[in-house]
Amino acid sequence: MDSGLLSAPVVEIVDNVTPEDRVGMLSGAVPPTGLDAPTHSLARQLGLKVSSVVIDPGHGGHDPGAQKGGLNESDLVLDVAFRLERILSAEGVSVQLTRREDVYVSLGERAQIANQADADLLLSIHANAALDPNVRGIETYYLGFTDDPVVQTLAVRENATTSDGMHDLDALVQSIAMHDKVAESEVFAGLVQRHLISGVGGIYPTVQDLGVKRAPFMVLIGAEMPSVLTEVSFLTNEKEAGFLATGAYREQIASALSTSIMDYRETLRTHPNSTVEND
Repeated sequence: MDSGLLSAPVVEIVDNVTPEDRVGMLSGAVPPTGLDAPTHSLARQLGLKVSSVVIDPGHGGHDPGAQKGGLNESDLVLDVAFRLERILSAEGVSVQLTRREDVYVSLGERAQIANQADADLLLSIHANAALDPNVRGIETYYLGFTDDPVVQTLAVRENATTSDGMHDLDALVQSIAMHDKVAESEVFAGLVQRHLISGVGGIYPTVQDLGVKRAPFMVLIGAEMPSVLTEVSFLTNEKEAGFLATGAYREQIASALSTSIMDYRETLRTHPNSTVEND
């Protein structure tokens, strides 16, 4: 895994999408604005804490994700997940992975694992892919609708292995629109994105910040806790594939993800202008 930059890579973007899998393409829908939404989310009003995290290394088994040369997305993100687990465990955070080897776990099962573990956060880790090899950067997603065709295409790719059919569409739309963890997921996503960009900057000073976005990723829909999906670099970009191939870069990604989780936990502990604590 700690090889140098790749030469003459072969790129394959896994995108075996059947018509029923296009349930992830929920374009044109607009999430409720919540004009009368409270200043603080219910989680913060109740003084809820973060003590357990489920880490989801994307893809696996017969679904390797994006591939470049001898690198598979599924292998790279599993390595990042193990590194993140080690760092968080040292901080006293309870950690569970949705998979610990190169096996396939359905998108629905991943959310169920987090729910059954009573996790406080779900973090799904991926490496990005694009048809244009010049596209690069880091981006982080939380659950929501989108009318961005690029994000819609990514949702199709990431949702390609779902077993849900068109008959599930109404329920899925309702789950997204009424998702009561969206506000906290957005806060968490912002921290993940910020710390990833600053964290890898020492190794990769020209890293491109693609920002925080909304997308209807199936792995996030069923989760009962704040959850985000982060794309930690483009495997289809020559330079970023070279970085991802090194242990130092993957370690820096894991460190940045750990910092974002600890930072998010701290935001729940301290509230501006607050005089009452819920213990």
